[in-house]
Amino acid sequence: MFSIKNSLFASLVAAVPFLCLEAGAGEMTGKKTKISKNDVYLLMLYTHQERAPFTGAVFCPVADGKVKDCRKRDGGFIFGTYRFDIGTSWFVRDRDAGLPYALFDNVRFKGKGQYVLTSGTFLDFKVVPEDITYSFKSEPGTVFVIPETGQSSAEAIKIAKTLLQGEYGDAANQLKIRLIDAVKYNCEEGSVFDRTCKPGASVNPSVLRKNW
Repeated sequence: MFSIKNSLFASLVAAVPFLCLEAGAGEMTGKKTKISKNDVYLLMLYTHQERAPFTGAVFCPVADGKVKDCRKRDGGFIFGTYRFDIGTSWFVRDRDAGLPYALFDNVRFKGKGQYVLTSGTFLDFKVVPEDITYSFKSEPGTVFVIPETGQSSAEAIKIAKTLLQGEYGDAANQLKIRLIDAVKYNCEEGSVFDRTCKPGASVNPSVLRKNW
């Protein structure tokens, strides 16, 4: 699904500390994400740090069936630690309760329409979607859940609700929880920032996996 734009990644990944992915028991690092019906949210589930698809990403708007990599000022939704956006919430794994780690972040609603992940980061490394990418139709007050590989929609939604209820209590009930979409993704040759891509048919997001 994703490729890493760094030839040294394979040899370095084992040595890279996952400090931003894992906190001490009972703690949560990063910002305290506020919840309201006016924002759009992303909740990414992962049991093992190295299996997280990204630590930050930008979702760009699709216009006339095409999309290019964008910035926040161009209408992009930035989730996680990406470029100059460094605030996000990281939920600690609760092994006893069978709950995974999670990234949880919010962005201001920019408008309805389809948005797809065009680029991202995994710690200090560039992540570029190839062939398949994540996608969602923007709607305020909605949490889009990225499941772990092989995880069913029902299981991912149940875990997401449990995590949000545990962190925010009844206040989480104001949010709609949806499984994120995934689509086939065909791009022109060229640099990540200049190429034009076409999102295609829907794909089950639970089949997506990293290829590094």
